[in-house]
Amino acid sequence: MPKITTITRYITNRQEKMTVNYSSKSKQFTIRLPAEIESIVNKKHAFGKTQEECEYHLNKLLDQYEQSKQTIKKCIMFEFMFNAAIMENEKCVFAANDISFFNGDIAIGMVYKIIDEINIDGKIRYKDHKTGRLESKYDWEHINIVTWTQQREDFLKMIKNQLENIVLKIHEFISTEDKFIETVNSGLKLLTE
Repeated sequence: MPKITTITRYITNRQEKMTVNYSSKSKQFTIRLPAEIESIVNKKHAFGKTQEECEYHLNKLLDQYEQSKQTIKKCIMFEFMFNAAIMENEKCVFAANDISFFNGDIAIGMVYKIIDEINIDGKIRYKDHKTGRLESKYDWEHINIVTWTQQREDFLKMIKNQLENIVLKIHEFISTEDKFIETVNSGLKLLTE
């Protein structure tokens, strides 16, 4: 079988050279698969009537091989940020300055998303579970990643909802001077309801 050309593919982060052959007898192009791939996909060759078709089938087999080597774990990526200096009995019990653009007394930030942690031969990647977009854990300063459970997701949703409710209640009682005075005079019932 005469050699037509040599092609290079990246397989699990390494270059692999493969030979494209053509058989005038069968009128097909063939590419012999490396032994480690052959053992996973149960095929010795990629075939095609054209070189392009043969390479297309090769790429499908390589995708099948790569997928067999990866594990996917559903996770939650989350981060809490604070700006605060909390004192009790003239002693600082908590201090943080995580939100650089805020220089008031207290700020709380929270973000979380459901991600897929993809492990391909020890190399970890993160993808947004909904969009499939690659995520970098280095985009977030104080990142936490935990294995997903419905209970953990519900817990983070509850915290987010509570923080949103606090923001809405504070916004409501400071929306007008009369509302603020009424709230203060009523013993801050609005915040504790």
